Formats: sequence, C-alpha cells, structure tokens
Amino acid sequence: MPAHAAAGAAADASAYSFTARIDAGEERSCSGALVASTWVLTASSCFTADGSETVASGAPAVKTTVVVGRGSTASEAGKTSTVSQLQPYWDRNLVLAKLTTPVTGITPVALASSVPAAGEALSVLGYGRTATEWRPGKAHSASYVAGTPSATSVELAGATADESVCKGDTGGPVIRTVGGVPQLVAISSKSWQGGCLGTDDAETRNGALATLVNNVTVPAPHTTGRVAHVMAIGSDNKVYGADGNYTDVTWTAFKKAADNTTKQIATTTTNGVQRLFAISDTGQLLSASSNYVTGPWSKLTPVSGGENIAKITAIGIGNVVHLYAIKTDGKLYGADMNYSTNTWKGFSYISGGDSLSEVSATAVGNTVRLFVIGVNGTAFHISGNYTSSSWNSWASVPGTGNGHTQVVATAIGNDVHVYILRGDDVIWGVDDAAGAWSAFKKIPGNSSIKRIAVTDTGNTVHLFAIAGNNEIYNANGNYTTGTWGSFNNVPGNTGIKDIAVSSTS
Repeated sequence: MPAHAAAGAAADASAYSFTARIDAGEERSCSGALVASTWVLTASSCFTADGSETVASGAPAVKTTVVVGRGSTASEAGKTSTVSQLQPYWDRNLVLAKLTTPVTGITPVALASSVPAAGEALSVLGYGRTATEWRPGKAHSASYVAGTPSATSVELAGATADESVCKGDTGGPVIRTVGGVPQLVAISSKSWQGGCLGTDDAETRNGALATLVNNVTVPAPHTTGRVAHVMAIGSDNKVYGADGNYTDVTWTAFKKAADNTTKQIATTTTNGVQRLFAISDTGQLLSASSNYVTGPWSKLTPVSGGENIAKITAIGIGNVVHLYAIKTDGKLYGADMNYSTNTWKGFSYISGGDSLSEVSATAVGNTVRLFVIGVNGTAFHISGNYTSSSWNSWASVPGTGNGHTQVVATAIGNDVHVYILRGDDVIWGVDDAAGAWSAFKKIPGNSSIKRIAVTDTGNTVHLFAIAGNNEIYNANGNYTTGTWGSFNNVPGNTGIKDIAVSSTS
C-alpha cells in the first residue's frame, strides 16, 4: 500500500472531541487520539521524514503541535500543546506522544479490551484530506468494516465506494461504539487513498490498514511518587516490567518490555527515563529506554563494543549512564553514554578487575561505587570519581568473608548499603557510612534466594529477591527507624530467572 487518512462526513465535535490534529513541523500533518490527559496515541510514521514506521524514543526531531477538542481549525476552542516525548512501540506503527501541557475538560477515549471481529462496523476519524479539500478545517469520519485481525493490525474495507481514508488521517482513531460510548480499537496506518484529493483518478481502491491497540497500556498517573521500577526475565527468557508505588501502595501488572531472548539485565533511571540493558543469549549487550515500565519501550538494539558480555550493571549520574561489564574473560570494563550530547565512550578495561563473576554499581554524588565478586567468592569494592577522573585501589568489603555468589548496592545520601548473597543462599547486609563500615548482618526473614536487586526511595531501601519458587519478593528497610519489613510476594510474577530494579521519587 502507498501512504495514509479519512474522507467522509464531518465528525461529531462533541462526541469525538478526543480526535487530535498533529502538525510535525511544517512538513507533516497527522491525526491522533487523546488517551490520557498527557498522552496522544498516533502512528510512528507521523514523526519520520520518509514515512517509515521506526522512530526513536525521546523528543521529536521537529517541533510538534497537537490540537484536541476543536470542532473546527478556524475556531479558538479546544486545547493546544506541544509534544515533549515520543514512546514508540517497536513491533508496530504506533507511538505514544507525551504532551507538555495536560489536557483538561476533554474526556480521553477509552481503549477497547478486544480486537474488532471480522465484519464489525467501525468508524475512522481524522483531519486528513477529503475528496474536495486539501486541508479541511474539521475532523471527518468514514464508515469501514473490519477484516480478520492479525497480531498487530487489521485491514479495513470501505462500507461504501464513497468512503476513503486519506493523507493526513494517519494516526487517527478507529472506533467502535458501544451503548453510545466510543472505544478505540485501532489507529489508522495506511490506505490506498482512492477518491482522495490529489490521488490519480484511476486509483479506486479505498481499503485501509489500521494498527491494533487492544494490548497497549497507557502510562498510569500513579507512576509518579515513590516508585520502584522492577524488570525481570521470565521463564520464556523475555524481559517484563512492573511498577511498585510506595506512596499509594499499589503494583501494576507485569508487561512484556522486550521480545529478545536474554539471560541477564540491568536498569537505571536518568532524568525520568528508564534505561534497560540486557545480555542476549549470544553475549551481545542490548539497550532500550522508556519513560514508564508499563508504557512502551523502544526496541532493544546492540550496544557498540558490547560483545562477549557475561554480566552487566548500570548507574545513572545526571543524564549520563555509566556501564560496567564483566566480559567472558572475567575482566571488568567500563563505558559511558551521555544522553544529553548523545556521545558514547566505549568499553575500556578497569585495572585490577580480573577473575570476576558479579558486578554492581551505585553512586554518591559524582563518585561511582563499584562492588564485585571475585576469587573465592570474595566481595571487593573500588571508587571512581568522575570529577577528577580517577579510581582508588581495590579492597575487600570489610568483615564479609568469602564464598559469596552476588553483590548489589544502593546509596542514600553519603551512605552506601551493600547486600551480599552468600553461598548458603541467604542475604546479608553491610553499610558504609563515609568509610565507617557496620557489622555484617543477616537481613531478617530470607532463605533459599537465587538472585537479588536493590534500589531506594527517600530513606528506605527496597530489596528484591528471587526465591526458591522462582518468584519475586520484596522487603523494605527503613534507615530512619532502623527496621526491616517482612518479605512479601510481588503480585503477578512466576518463573523468574533474573531481576533488576531502579526507582523514581
């Protein structure tokens, strides 16, 4: 099919006020659907110069303006905002566009929970061309009939020969109406554009293709507050994510974040964007990003120089992510990605990092604290100052002995909290308060632990563990009161192989 939009009767401005007009610079106009106060769902191809369906996450390449709730473009009614962030779905022509200014007074359209049935009557909405108008002032609707859906799309046939989806309607809502209430089932993607202004008269086909949205999750309001972003490798070796909100004590459901086959993961959060790093089954390091665990993730893509990776950890300082990898030779390497300047400093060997099996990183100010498991299962640590560009010397973590299988760490203020999984599958902890190390103590209520991860919000440490039943449990340590809560099961997980966690607060 060529490219893209809906030519038909003028849409009901009151019933379909969620229909959005999107102007990406001065080059492209599309349509969209308001699905939350700060999110518009549309087509990824609206944001690419060549109409391709792959767009990078982050800010759009050109200034993009969205108008919602305006019955006519000549009117001053409705709400106008710019787009600050794009969150594309890597497996389909679909993107969530985050609005700089929340839309109030207009009800977002609800996402349908089921795909359209073959033969179901649907309406296609948009601000695209019509048979007589190049740039219509009002949204229009067209009547279509659904074909048999695939996993991510559905073909549409015009209900009559006069219906058409035209250029400019790309990204527009495809809806069903139930009890007088519209439900969003798909987003316009492509069409033959038969009958549209500017199309060759010989082209009479008016079929279209739409992208399904039944399994799309719109970032929820409760992803603000004290939130732990939990990433996990499931029994199918795919990566899943869920959010635990410690402000309103809720968990989101686990959703698939990546379809690659992976064997170990790390995550960190920088300036509100979560970064995911995963080691593929071939040892290739991959990376992806998202503003929300439950929102769309970019596609996992290879990291330059990230071959032969055995273990990975990541820590963000400002908008720079510092990566530390143990390669298959047992040596430790470090690399930096500056997301402000989009510059990459490739992997280089960190002196003394040899014969290692595990690595974890945290930061105090501009200093990275690295913790590793080395020869005989001994935990070692080293500090790297990114102001002076210097590393101190390796030293064992005091009082912890050997025979350990994993180490993780997080920092609250200037204090570093270290958790070690011993050879007997029990988690112990030790704290470093500006060089004054505490006694090495068992964390209450844990046994038969396979993997651990840690983060913090406020003055509370959030410790996560994969137990013997391959499920994730969480316990919280309050460093104001000096107390630990019990380990509780994180809802909705099973068959977990690895875990990583970051936080926002």
